Amino acid sequence: MAFLRSQPGNEGGGVIHDYRIDFALLTKGLNLKNTRVSTGGVSELLDPKPETTSQEWEPEQVRFTAFTAPLFRTTAEEVFRITAGEDPTKMSHDKQQRSQTAEGPFGAGTLSVTLVPGRIDWVYALQEEPLQVSFATLGPLSGSVQTAQPAFQKWLQTEPSLNRMACGFILLRTSKDRASGYREIQPYLHHVQLDPEGSSDFMFQINRPRDYLLDNEPLKINRVSQWSVAAKIFQTHSISPQEGIVRVQSHSALAACRVSLDINTAADRAVELPKSKLAAIHELLVDFAVELAEKGDIP
Repeated sequence: MAFLRSQPGNEGGGVIHDYRIDFALLTKGLNLKNTRVSTGGVSELLDPKPETTSQEWEPEQVRFTAFTAPLFRTTAEEVFRITAGEDPTKMSHDKQQRSQTAEGPFGAGTLSVTLVPGRIDWVYALQEEPLQVSFATLGPLSGSVQTAQPAFQKWLQTEPSLNRMACGFILLRTSKDRASGYREIQPYLHHVQLDPEGSSDFMFQINRPRDYLLDNEPLKINRVSQWSVAAKIFQTHSISPQEGIVRVQSHSALAACRVSLDINTAADRAVELPKSKLAAIHELLVDFAVELAEKGDIP
């Protein structure tokens, strides 16, 4: 297995991570190109590659997460109604986990709102059929952003009390096979040279934090991206009653370039986010995500 991945720092809870740019390296069919590396990570890019475009990426999932202040109170049903503009079609509660989930049709797919103490997660995705051959996506990235962003901002305009927020995308771009996927994802990886024919199990994850000035106070934005090539392998099972065995035959796999983006405000902020700036912060997080999809791994 070959991967280049940053080590976790302080985790803000759940799947939202606050990463340092330190590297753990296992190199097999993978090497750094045009880059000087120190214990602090990639320090200098000598030969940047040309910009790419996000037009080929399609979201498998769009996510928004809000970390609420301790005394903030709401319900998953109310949050769904404000976001989607209609009542959910399905509600569920888990008393042991103290969680609520509201689901219903939204845009090109479904919207799920899950509420636990201190956190609300929105997930916009397409319901994948059990025997679906292709990858289930929501269509072009730009269209998904135009659908989801105004809906999330409707809730932010209610001025909730938030300590942190994050937006996430899982983006796919179909490929002929794994080797083709490695060649197609290469232009997005400015610090890594892949060996498409001689390597497998590739994953590259890194955080490129940026500082943003918010009301004359610095706000650290984590820009975590994880790059890989996904595959769907199909199998047929045949049962022989006479021999009492099951035969399994694997068929050709579908492949897709895959990038998972997690753009979030850092966990070390000691005060609430200003309520009047929540929509602007969310817009900034989305812009940073789209930038990574367009230009690849850039500081």
